[in-house]
Amino acid sequence: MTNGSGATASEPPHSLDAEQATLGSILLDPSACREIAESLQADDFYRPDHRLIAAAIASVALEALPDPVIVAERLNQAGKLEE
Repeated sequence: MTNGSGATASEPPHSLDAEQATLGSILLDPSACREIAESLQADDFYRPDHRLIAAAIASVALEALPDPVIVAERLNQAGKLEE
């Protein structure tokens, strides 16, 4: 049985489309990362791969504005790119 968000009764409500859109928006407009950094954490994402991407974006954002190439390199350095 699923609830209105597509999650089963034992899963927390989540929207994978919203997660992907959020991550994509940050990568398309890196300045958005700094704007939402205080209110959005990697643990807020349901999917483990989305958590990894969000954590890599946050890590990169501490040093510079994140872009997809730098985020992918950070995940590769951590051995998590394939995840």
